[in-house]
Amino acid sequence: MLLQKRARERNWARALATLAANPAASQRAVAREHGVDPATLNRRWQPYKTALAAGDAARMEECTRIRSGGHNRTFNAEQEGVLRDIVLQSVPAMGAQQIRDAALQMKADIDTLDGRALYTRSRRVFKASDGFLTDFKHRQRLSSHRTKLVKQSKKEMERRDVEEECFQYVQSVRNAVLEYGAHRVLNMDETPIALCDAPVSAVTATGSKNAAPIKTDFLTNHNLTTFPCIAADGTKLPLCAVMKGKTDRAFKKVTEGASAAVRRVRLYRSIKGWMTVEIMQQWMQDVVLPYTGGQPAALVLDR
Repeated sequence: MLLQKRARERNWARALATLAANPAASQRAVAREHGVDPATLNRRWQPYKTALAAGDAARMEECTRIRSGGHNRTFNAEQEGVLRDIVLQSVPAMGAQQIRDAALQMKADIDTLDGRALYTRSRRVFKASDGFLTDFKHRQRLSSHRTKLVKQSKKEMERRDVEEECFQYVQSVRNAVLEYGAHRVLNMDETPIALCDAPVSAVTATGSKNAAPIKTDFLTNHNLTTFPCIAADGTKLPLCAVMKGKTDRAFKKVTEGASAAVRRVRLYRSIKGWMTVEIMQQWMQDVVLPYTGGQPAALVLDR
């Protein structure tokens, strides 16, 4: 096997040297002459030509190497079985590019979980090449078939969209926790509340079949927006709220006669009582920056 591999590498060296001597030659003809694959020759020729122009003999020789069996150094049998299950359970069915993306994502996840650096000193980088895909399908008894269009209802399509969003969300948050630590992965959400809740019941005449009417402008005109924030490790950042008002006098509705706990809430104001770009930026300066100390962090928000 080793002698065959060396013979094939000599064929690649001769084919690339032929193209270097005559760049205008037909690559298909050169490949046929030296018994190599035309498509692979085209891929190898570009880095070989660059190395030749730079006079880098080591990289030129690297272009002639045969790296068969690289998949065995990327996934073990169990991991490749997981990839096979992903392919078989995918709806809609995967094509070559989708399988390649899934393999690259799995490789990145394995490196992250194992604590290995994504970029090593080795020149070998897993690219999920066409050769890998071909061998993977052969080993796992997979094959490409003609596609068949299956009409999906709007409800099913929306459900798949939600499932994909949930999956992407979980992946993003997990990656952020691994990269920054749970202490610096923050989740903030805005929640509108009323300063006074409407009473659940009120007194009216016995036997009346109508609801007891109540009337007040206070419930609709004096809402505020709270935006609590918590870290993935359970640490709570200072509670903040947006009041409806044009001046700081709007804060008196909350602070006058309030307890110490209420006065600890950091208050902002806007014309409509909703979050604005300016308030968001100020909150980042007032609350988030002192908490993170300027260290890289992730902030999880809704739409």
